[in-house]
Amino acid sequence: QRDVDTQGGIATKKKKETARICLMVKHAERYLKEWLDYNLAIGFTDIHVLDNSPEFSLHNWTYQRDKLRIEHFIPNVVNNVTDAGEAQKQQQYGYKHCVEQARADKITWLATFDVDEFLVLHKHDNVLDFMRDTCSARQQHNGSSCGQISINWFTMGSSNRTDYVNVPVTRRFQYGRFQNTVKSIVDPWAVALKEKHFRWSHTFKLAPRRKWFSANGQPVNNRGWKIMVHEEGTLDVAALHHYKYLSKEEWHTKNCVRGDVMGKQQEMKKICNGRAPEPFAGEVFNDDAWQVLRSRVPSYQQYDNVQELG
Repeated sequence: QRDVDTQGGIATKKKKETARICLMVKHAERYLKEWLDYNLAIGFTDIHVLDNSPEFSLHNWTYQRDKLRIEHFIPNVVNNVTDAGEAQKQQQYGYKHCVEQARADKITWLATFDVDEFLVLHKHDNVLDFMRDTCSARQQHNGSSCGQISINWFTMGSSNRTDYVNVPVTRRFQYGRFQNTVKSIVDPWAVALKEKHFRWSHTFKLAPRRKWFSANGQPVNNRGWKIMVHEEGTLDVAALHHYKYLSKEEWHTKNCVRGDVMGKQQEMKKICNGRAPEPFAGEVFNDDAWQVLRSRVPSYQQYDNVQELG
């Protein structure tokens, strides 16, 4: 069985199913261990890390190193352009590079999750089974085969916490709400990689005859800016828990001190100048990600009875 790239390339035979995350990250070492433990525990086979810090802060990172491919991906340098030589958004170039590397490494599935996103599977034990049932098994739909599966966000609020404490994120923040924003897991050979303008905006632009489905089996045909949302999505099969805000201290540090992975600071001027509303606390209790982590990596059970959560 060979996977055909409908834009001209042919993937070699895949010997073993694999699932990789492409992670673009900057100065997030305090959160990385928990995130790695979680994602490797649910079946991701390796992580391709693009370190966006100017000084390459992950150069000497050792934890789970055998599962990581770490590259220094410096903001605003000359190689951050498309094949056509046109400057693009940093994130776009980074994910294009990850797709190219995934093809070279014969990776079956590629996710583009951030260090504050945790995939929760409600009907599967691991991500390979999830993708096999939701995408591989849905090979034909009106003449098209599945190319990517999108998962809706369940965004965690701040839980009214004010300070950072050295306790796992999934333990500290357990109240949130559904959002129509999505991220996807894609077959690298389904991506429209040879288009003049490679397109990623939470999901990928796909090659002809490759189809986008939601986690619960709905075909999705969104275009334009709507490729990053799915209003009819549900959380019953899978959810992407997004720990966007964290505590008040961490929210300020993220936006006004560290800056985002694109190398910019104070993009959120209202936040940095104290003119923005406080992050929402969260209305719906959900500790699913924490329960997965503590059960699959038992060393985290030491935090079960911690009361000081910031």
